[in-house]
Amino acid sequence: MNGKHPAYTRLAIVVCLAVAVRWGASTALPPERFDADQYQAIATTLVSHHVFATFPEHPTAFRPPLYPFTLALLGPTGAWAKMRIVTFHIVLTVLTVVITFRLAHRLGAPPTIAATIVALDPILIRQSTFAMTETLAALLAIAGVWALIQLTEQPRWSRGLASGILIGLACLCRPTFLIWGGLVAGVLSVQCIRRSSLRPTTLMLVLGIGAMIGPWVVRNAIVMGHPIIATTHGGYTLWLGNNADFYEHLRTEGPAVPWDSAELDARFATLNKQNEHDERGIDRECYSRAKSAIRADPSGFVIAVGVRVARLFQPIPNQVSSEGLAMRTIRYGIGIWYLLIGGSVLAGLWKTRRDLFTSRYLPGLLLVVAFIGLHAFYWCNMRMRAPLMPWLAIVAAAGWTRQTLGDD
Repeated sequence: MNGKHPAYTRLAIVVCLAVAVRWGASTALPPERFDADQYQAIATTLVSHHVFATFPEHPTAFRPPLYPFTLALLGPTGAWAKMRIVTFHIVLTVLTVVITFRLAHRLGAPPTIAATIVALDPILIRQSTFAMTETLAALLAIAGVWALIQLTEQPRWSRGLASGILIGLACLCRPTFLIWGGLVAGVLSVQCIRRSSLRPTTLMLVLGIGAMIGPWVVRNAIVMGHPIIATTHGGYTLWLGNNADFYEHLRTEGPAVPWDSAELDARFATLNKQNEHDERGIDRECYSRAKSAIRADPSGFVIAVGVRVARLFQPIPNQVSSEGLAMRTIRYGIGIWYLLIGGSVLAGLWKTRRDLFTSRYLPGLLLVVAFIGLHAFYWCNMRMRAPLMPWLAIVAAAGWTRQTLGDD
């Protein structure tokens, strides 16, 4: 870059682009199921009854708490509620774009390319129009990666605490980040053997994660009768991805044909009626049924693992219903976009191979490993990779450099 001002100008242009695209998406393509996962409903109950629940008489741990609490602070009801949420998502997007730009510059990748990928990413754009966690999760993921890189390059207890707080908040947004936090803490603990300066920072990181997650665990122990660390949603998503019907569908129809989960959802609804208000019991039963399906059909499970990992990174969205020429063009256009990004990521991995397992790239690598590891077992589709996109954008941007990045 030739000075700071041209860089700031490019960043401002990309930020404006991200804002314009998301405002356009929120008005031109209004989602039919804005609150499909009931986050806004939980936030409404929080405001009106001070209970974390969809219905005030039935406290829940089915969804992670951070996003509903944030919506509650914004004001989840009223004529302007949807606009407030969309505006909030745009603010989160701006922060994500800025951090991606700054981190890419620090790592030697073209920052404008990385930030533009985030600004134009179809999944991030689409999910920003829903009352769902992807936009917040993407910000916390890239902020956590940045904090961890700073921590490992210049260990300080304050940076360890900040990293732990960010990872802890990410865990409260999407439980998948719990695996990331465990991997990071494990790697830092091993590195402490060779670098004693990391010991206090690693301790502070663990304390930061615990300080964020602890109140949720205590609340669940008191209200739900069990110290639930994540949510009571895991059993359902494991069962959704591991059942005889799904395995048979993959064998007969193939992974390209969307599977209709209506029959399993009906069984899940029956299970809820039979175990009314016992979320923990329902969760355990779902886990039990999923494990039984895995034991009964190991080859089907192996096939499903491959399909789930492939779906995490698939480029073209599945056709879920009959579509016209316009929708087909959009769908294949998205596929072309992701094929280009995927090729750039592979090139970026080659260009950064000297740094891939060092402090500069290891936090991001562990993030990707955590998501692959979890979604190899649990239900998965394209949108599950949304929190990875800012980091993948940086790696993709590195693929556009002419030289190999890394320490000489």
